[in-house]
Amino acid sequence: MRLTIVQLQVTLLLLIAAGIVCHRKGWLNNENSKTVSRLLTSLFLPCSVLGSFQTENGKELLAQSTQIALLAVGIHFFYLLFVQILFRKMPGDRRAIFQFATLCPNTNFMGIPIIDGVFGETGVALLSAFLIPSRFFIWTVGISYFTTGTTVERLKELLKNPTLWASILGGVMMAFGLALPSPVKSAVDSLGKCTTPLAMILIGNIVANVKRQMLFERTVWRYCLLRLLIIPLLVLAVIKLLPVAAMAGSVTVVLTALPAGTLTTVLSAQYGKNEQLAATCVILSTVLSMLTVPFIQMAVQMVLG
Repeated sequence: MRLTIVQLQVTLLLLIAAGIVCHRKGWLNNENSKTVSRLLTSLFLPCSVLGSFQTENGKELLAQSTQIALLAVGIHFFYLLFVQILFRKMPGDRRAIFQFATLCPNTNFMGIPIIDGVFGETGVALLSAFLIPSRFFIWTVGISYFTTGTTVERLKELLKNPTLWASILGGVMMAFGLALPSPVKSAVDSLGKCTTPLAMILIGNIVANVKRQMLFERTVWRYCLLRLLIIPLLVLAVIKLLPVAAMAGSVTVVLTALPAGTLTTVLSAQYGKNEQLAATCVILSTVLSMLTVPFIQMAVQMVLG
């Protein structure tokens, strides 16, 4: 488990380093990074989301899939209430970053390999069920943290988001057992695989401009404590009291222990929010998760078996 997590973290950091090199060499700057960010959020990310729905759960997993989907709904309502209370006094840009970073852990890049390494194919199938309501919350309420205006204006902005429609299409196809034609699926998967490296390179471009003192900002460290330890331990305590299958409960807790999702930085760049703060949250929580995720996994084994 530790080796898997270390390998993932090293891969992330190497991709970020590639972005820093691109910035230093002048291949990527603040101007063309906006174009790359738009390409990422409009093409590669929707393909990644759509492709991830092309997974069939066995009938024997139906009950556990239902359980973990319901747990995901409950957890995300908890996130929404929690961040509304905890970050309500922060300035708008900073509040948006911390709220979204709490709502959106790094399930895309780290979640799948970690769950697969620990729980195998059954865990990955349960992860797919967890991600359905998770993506709904991220691309509805989550995206509203970065937008301004009336509810109607926010709704119009949301409806323009390709990833939302990819989530809806993917969910409908999964519900009815539909699959993309083989050539289309191959193309979608190929484009989707570009998401993680491109997102990391964009973060590297932002990191090149991050001031060192931001890494020592108390608020960021408090966020990391919240994201990596407090939330998963609270979720573990609640799940212990619920009549939930051990596998479904264990996968859920591990997913809540992941660091801030790279999407936090991507969206902060797209909507002109505090990119440096977003990058700092992602980088610091990712590095610290090398220690905290194994600890949470051990706690899960002790409490849920």
